[in-house]
Amino acid sequence: MHFYQVKLPNTIKFYSGEMTESQAKGFLRDNRITYVFFGPEEKQWGEWVRKQKFLELVYINGEVRIYKVK
Repeated sequence: MHFYQVKLPNTIKFYSGEMTESQAKGFLRDNRITYVFFGPEEKQWGEWVRKQKFLELVYINGEVRIYKVK
């Protein structure tokens, strides 16, 4: 199984809001993610990311947003 296939289900759960805040923070921490990209492809799973207080919007250009993990 490829690395991508292992990570994709949790990535979808993160973007779709199927994780609790604690689980989402753990997912980011465990994968050493410090920035979250949110563009047209990620929006297909929902807007959950845009509502999280532990993510700080640091860049916006059209449909693309980048958040820094606090």
